[in-house]
Amino acid sequence: EYVTPGGYELEKILNRGSVAYTHVNEVWPNVYIGDETAKDKYNLKKLGITHILNAAEGTWNNVDTGAGYYTGMDIVYYGVVAEDITTFDLSQYFFSAAQFIEATLSNPQSKTNKTFN
Repeated sequence: EYVTPGGYELEKILNRGSVAYTHVNEVWPNVYIGDETAKDKYNLKKLGITHILNAAEGTWNNVDTGAGYYTGMDIVYYGVVAEDITTFDLSQYFFSAAQFIEATLSNPQSKTNKTFN
């Protein structure tokens, strides 16, 4: 069973620099954070991703995808139209995003990818 590390343990890991950057990282069991992965249908399928939460939806962002992009892939999509600027209040979407993640993880067969610009 996975146990979330405490703040001290997380700080040690970050300071040690042992976590290598990749375009997708599993940050919790069956929860991945990635950037370019959202556009890579082959790797999404290979990873078994079933749900995508895109916190950078919109044509002005680097990850210009939407629900239609994943047509035929059996992926459940939730997008947040957010501007990638310091004054944008992303917190207004925290609750709905958390609900999406919770619903996704309630099914043990699901895997979700979060995309940030």
